[in-house]
Amino acid sequence: MGEGAPTDYARAMNWFQKAAAQNVAEAQTGIGLLYRFGSGVPQDREQARTWFKKAVAQGYEKAKKELAEMNAEDRNPGFKHPERIPPTLQTVCFIKVPQILRFARLDKAEQETIGERYRACLRSTWKRASGGAPFPAD
Repeated sequence: MGEGAPTDYARAMNWFQKAAAQNVAEAQTGIGLLYRFGSGVPQDREQARTWFKKAVAQGYEKAKKELAEMNAEDRNPGFKHPERIPPTLQTVCFIKVPQILRFARLDKAEQETIGERYRACLRSTWKRASGGAPFPAD
């Protein structure tokens, strides 16, 4: 898996699993990344979380960052850069659209409806508060 060589995700998973069995946080994070993005394995966000949490428990910062990004994605579905949404703006829209806090447990149709209401709330609140500046998460 050198530079310019094709990526062999199955081989990477095999090595990551061996190292993760020895509690190597970098390998646990690697497994989490494969599951998060569906690289060589079916995408499984819950498996990704499980592996990131194991690495976080050992103090591994990259896993902490990955877990925080996943949480931001879950709270702010449909944005290219959800980490850029100001927390106070999120709080306002959590109050206005409280169903967003249960987003992962909603069925697909509900997720679409609630996600759209939440995104509309964020954009309209941002527009009023910023005087029309570009929305930071796009």
